Amino acid sequence: MLGVEHEALQQLVGALEPSVRQQALDLVRQVHEHDGVEAISEAPRLALGDGDPAVTHILAWKNGRLAGYSQRDAEGISAELAVAPGARRLGLAKAIVRTLATDTPKVRLWAHGDLGAARMVADSVGMVAVRELREMTSDRTLRQAAAPAALGFAEPGGGFQPQVATATAGRQSEDAHDAVVADPARPADPAPSVAPTLPDAPARPGALAALTAPGRSAEAAGGFVIRQFDPRVDRGVWIELNAAAFASHPEQGKLKVADLDRRMAESWFDPAGLLFAAPVAPNGSLGSPIGYVWTKIVGVIGEIYAIGVHPQAQGRRLGTNLLNAGLARLEEQGVTEVRLFVEADNVPAIAAYRRQGFAVTRRDIQYAFPQPSDGLRA
Repeated sequence: MLGVEHEALQQLVGALEPSVRQQALDLVRQVHEHDGVEAISEAPRLALGDGDPAVTHILAWKNGRLAGYSQRDAEGISAELAVAPGARRLGLAKAIVRTLATDTPKVRLWAHGDLGAARMVADSVGMVAVRELREMTSDRTLRQAAAPAALGFAEPGGGFQPQVATATAGRQSEDAHDAVVADPARPADPAPSVAPTLPDAPARPGALAALTAPGRSAEAAGGFVIRQFDPRVDRGVWIELNAAAFASHPEQGKLKVADLDRRMAESWFDPAGLLFAAPVAPNGSLGSPIGYVWTKIVGVIGEIYAIGVHPQAQGRRLGTNLLNAGLARLEEQGVTEVRLFVEADNVPAIAAYRRQGFAVTRRDIQYAFPQPSDGLRA
């Protein structure tokens, strides 16, 4: 029990009862509308809606209604929290955080938008900021950002890379580009036996007409072409590539086939918006993909949802070309405002995005309790 003003604080593992799940989803939506930023990000929202059996829910009730909700992932590493606007300043958030810390003292709590109220709660329970994720947005004409003649081809020399496997968590090499985060990684699971029925999607240079510059073959231009993701055969391919590219990332690198399927079931998913970079053999056949860019459109907002490059494909400007291919794809769909997410300590990536016309529009902060072993101080 929380006290006189609160009825109960529950901790449950696995799928919630349908009526409770709906209350939680309604609460999450209400908080988003009130604060102007989501309190619960995509991964926990999908886990809530799908009844993920591995996550932990903390429910705070007030007068028979759900007033606060938190979810902790299966590993006990990451959690997110939402409190109804009409139930704030009652100690609910602090009570939930203390409950989270009871079982998993090393849990880390995301606060989206870096709101003052979240900072106050973190400070009141002794948590400190340990990680920052930045949203960057571009509202300029995409055609000025993409260089059509170079799209889809690796050029010799340097360039930035999106979130490369050889980079350590939270810190990328000078040539690394941490483009976007979708969520949490594990080895590839076998693909489901039932796949959507889609028209043939053969491997080809891609739907972007500008991928091949006049007079240049794929081999001469650097050895790879862009092809579309095919849900019937590419689930496992994407999982393996994503796991390699994001091996050191605490969230994106642990995605499984089930996580991919959840996103494919979302209304925004379009297989034409998930593009692979595949090497071209001398005989013209395509090899296994070495990079990908995933775009997302919700309403009028486009997003570079994720860019991944295999660690063995670094230093070939593949990240640059994938970013341009994603921007060109969004341009084809009429999008003129694009966002992406990047780790705050990935200085080279932020600088490269700024050169592309992106600016920081939001900060998400992850808080943790100081641990003697990691040198954090309150």
